[in-house]
Amino acid sequence: MYITFQMEHLLFLLILVGIILGIYLIMVVKKINDILKRTNQIIEDNEKAINETIDTVPDIVDNAKNITTSVRKNMDKVSENVPAIVDNVKSSVEKVNYTVEAVEDGVTDTVTKIQDTSDDIITYIKIVVEVIKGITKIFSKNK
Repeated sequence: MYITFQMEHLLFLLILVGIILGIYLIMVVKKINDILKRTNQIIEDNEKAINETIDTVPDIVDNAKNITTSVRKNMDKVSENVPAIVDNVKSSVEKVNYTVEAVEDGVTDTVTKIQDTSDDIITYIKIVVEVIKGITKIFSKNK
């Protein structure tokens, strides 16, 4: 099966495709033009704010530079002091540890002495009770 075209038909199809592409191109160009108009309007409406922002950019860059320099200097100072701080903390922890041990030993000794003393007191109370029992037996026999 063969399809034959005459040059006139082919030319007609090419012109028709060209017209369709031309219409599509016109629509695209119109949309681009609308977008550019809106963009231009936004820029015009905000021109003062844009100019002020652009004028402050050098100050912002200088401030960022100063902040960076300050942070670098402070970090250098801090990094110099960190070993001394660590040593001080270690020393403080060791002193606290020694103090806690000393308090622990003192409390343990005190508790032990109190226990021993309370045992002695209980023993004395038991002896006194026995003596009182003995005396009451003697007096109860005499009656």
